[in-house]
Amino acid sequence: MGGTRFNELQRGLSQISPTMLSRRLDTLVEHNLVLKKKIPGQKGYEYFPTKNCQQFLPIITSLGEW
Repeated sequence: MGGTRFNELQRGLSQISPTMLSRRLDTLVEHNLVLKKKIPGQKGYEYFPTKNCQQFLPIITSLGEW
């Protein structure tokens, strides 16, 4: 819902462990659903949905509402 950094995502998904979140993000990157970018001048990365992921958004939203 707008978060791009690991800690922001972790706060929004409080039920998931940091290790599991890291694994899930790596899987999404592997499948070209999320783009992982190094934060310039800082430690860490930001995560952005790819065009493929944006095409799935209506489906993901519907599943979440269901």
